[in-house]
Amino acid sequence: MRYRCVVVLLLASAGLRAQSPDPPVPVEPVAPKPHLDPGDLLRRVETLEKAKDSKLPTVNWTGQFQTDAVVFNQDANHLRRFGSAPDGIAFRRARLGMLGEYGPANYRIEMEFAGGRPQFLDVYAGVKDIPYLGYVRVGHYFEPFSLEQVTSERFATFLERSILNQAFAPQRNLGTMVRNAILDDRATYAVGLFATDSDVFGDSVGAPVGIALTGRATGLPWCEPDGTRYLHLGVGYSLRESHNRTVQFRAQPELRIGQTTPTTPFVADTRTIAADYSQLIGFEWLLMNGPVSVQSEATLAPVHSLTGGNLLFWGGYAEAAWRITGESRTYRKDNGTVERLIPTSGSEVLKQSEVGVDLALGYDAYLIINGVEIRDVSSRDNGDGLTRVLTPDGYTVTYVPGPGKRVEQLEPELNQITAMVWRQESGPETAVPVFWTFNAA
Repeated sequence: MRYRCVVVLLLASAGLRAQSPDPPVPVEPVAPKPHLDPGDLLRRVETLEKAKDSKLPTVNWTGQFQTDAVVFNQDANHLRRFGSAPDGIAFRRARLGMLGEYGPANYRIEMEFAGGRPQFLDVYAGVKDIPYLGYVRVGHYFEPFSLEQVTSERFATFLERSILNQAFAPQRNLGTMVRNAILDDRATYAVGLFATDSDVFGDSVGAPVGIALTGRATGLPWCEPDGTRYLHLGVGYSLRESHNRTVQFRAQPELRIGQTTPTTPFVADTRTIAADYSQLIGFEWLLMNGPVSVQSEATLAPVHSLTGGNLLFWGGYAEAAWRITGESRTYRKDNGTVERLIPTSGSEVLKQSEVGVDLALGYDAYLIINGVEIRDVSSRDNGDGLTRVLTPDGYTVTYVPGPGKRVEQLEPELNQITAMVWRQESGPETAVPVFWTFNAA
């Protein structure tokens, strides 16, 4: 029994030895993993974030508040004719809003809280760069009429707009408008259809509701490259179907107290006129020569009365200003309004002050500061670049000098700045220079 077991084991062992071994399987070498640079990782993440953000609407917040304290002094004749003008302290403006872009579209939703209850201010959406049309806007905003009206109060010469403006210039109304710049941005036009007299929420209910056709055209026959010396001319027209078949023109003094009750009395008032339609014909001009400016407007207001035939009201104003700080009101060519360079031409600032320019929607720019060209935009890993901030009607492109940057500080005396500005649809190769100078101390 033992012998047989041994033989079987030996035969099995011999059979195992007789098999040919399989050839070795070649193994592919494993390539070492490349070293991942942390800076490269951040750049990739930032690129992905920008790609994601470009597909989403941007959201920016804006706010403004102004308070007034007013003391009136009236003689007996004025008190008898217009009534009491109470002294007071009040919020003139208290505003909060959001604005942004979504591709070629932009929007703004801003509320006014001064006066006791929230109300619509600018609530609109628009699309830019539409072929043959330019920019189209729908919503609640100022009709295109009067230089003083469509220029932001931030750049107004005085505390309030003129009596002419309050009496005749259309206020914010619900409607749609087309706006464009032509002739190398030396001329603009805007035209739109609006509710004649919508309320502070954009609503208009009546018999009839009232529709207005309003337009404005401007020209720039003379303009220096730095945008601080120029001559602006403009004309406006509005054909207005009367809301509820009534028309009224009235205005308070150019100094008034908020939106309180009782409020500052009206010093010009036609009372209510029964009319089926009225017209507004406006003329405007502005001469800017550095810190000195002269501006004037006149408005004619024919009214087709239902009881007294045709009536004609008219008014005008002229103002002159000399800014002893050397600042100038910079012209905005895309819509014929006045804005600014940063800092303004001829001003005196600190050596590390912000430098930049306001741009309209659809424009871009880079800066040349004392011969140093700055094109790139600041990012997480590059703080030495331009900053682009969305504004209600475009962008502000700025640069702040600082230690370790390409421009560590402004020159101790004269500084020469060039903003190379171009339409985004045309590209930077079509950039037009805007020059200005200022001093730093």
